[in-house]
Amino acid sequence: MEGDEKGEFTYIEKRGETVIDYVITNTIGFDKIENFQVGSRIDSDHQPLNMIVKTKGGNRVEENEQKIRENVYWKPESIERYKEATKDRIFEKEENVNKKWQKLETAVKENIETRRILVKK
Repeated sequence: MEGDEKGEFTYIEKRGETVIDYVITNTIGFDKIENFQVGSRIDSDHQPLNMIVKTKGGNRVEENEQKIRENVYWKPESIERYKEATKDRIFEKEENVNKKWQKLETAVKENIETRRILVKK
């Protein structure tokens, strides 16, 4: 079996870390585990346990994959602040297009709210 030979921490909090999450199997099941790893997760103290198990049907692998996606939320007051911040900049004469773009981009970033969410595949 490959993967977590070192025994990575599965529970991490401000007071410390430990290995408290585990997978139980018999000897037959143990021989079918090809890879076992402790994943990474930011929304919980417990880290996910990922493993690849051999099956008779071929190389069918199911993984507990997750992605972090950042969503943008426009609140009514944010929209008004953005309009106010950009109304003069849009018609501003700027020699350098990159500078104008940076000013508009800054106005957007200063007025939006972003939320990070965990998405399971």
